[in-house]
Amino acid sequence: MRFCLFTVFFLVPYAVFGAFFNLWDFNERYIVQGEMDRVLTRPLNSLFQIVLERMELESLLGAVPGLIIMLYAGSRLSLSFHWYDVFVFILFVIGGALIYAGIFISLATISFFADARTSIMPMMYNISSYGRYPIDIYHRVIRYILTWVLPFAFVGVYPAAYFLDKKEWYSYAFFTPVVGMVCFTVSVMLWNAGVRRYRGTGS
Repeated sequence: MRFCLFTVFFLVPYAVFGAFFNLWDFNERYIVQGEMDRVLTRPLNSLFQIVLERMELESLLGAVPGLIIMLYAGSRLSLSFHWYDVFVFILFVIGGALIYAGIFISLATISFFADARTSIMPMMYNISSYGRYPIDIYHRVIRYILTWVLPFAFVGVYPAAYFLDKKEWYSYAFFTPVVGMVCFTVSVMLWNAGVRRYRGTGS
């Protein structure tokens, strides 16, 4: 049951990410088909415009199964919760969603610099699945990558460790919002650099 809670926590931040940062077809739609030219003719921030255009709030429903399973697992494990854990949970979810957003926005910016028509996002999605399982099942090199290079472990494993009171990962959980803000800030900087380099489909 503990393993179950570890593996489903990511569903909630992933649902938030999917609702607000649906960038899977960014390369095909905005670069190859030239819709980025249209976006850049407007005075609003280009990333903000694309987020608004691609928003799919129905994706938030994807969080429901995760919440149900976590509540069920918590009751079966007789976990004790405090009144402030709701706010901690929300903080972890926001941090996890920002990590997803930061990584995938950074990937989207590759389209500004590369001529390739194919996206590496599907491959990165597969890599992200490694962060859904207890991180001690991996080699230490993989653990390091999933913690500090592609920090998917902060999306599910470390936040879940807080609620499971898993001491060796407990402190990592509180880095989740910080890692999320860093990832997102870096991705916005990369995006802005990519936009400055963008020359349009006619260039």
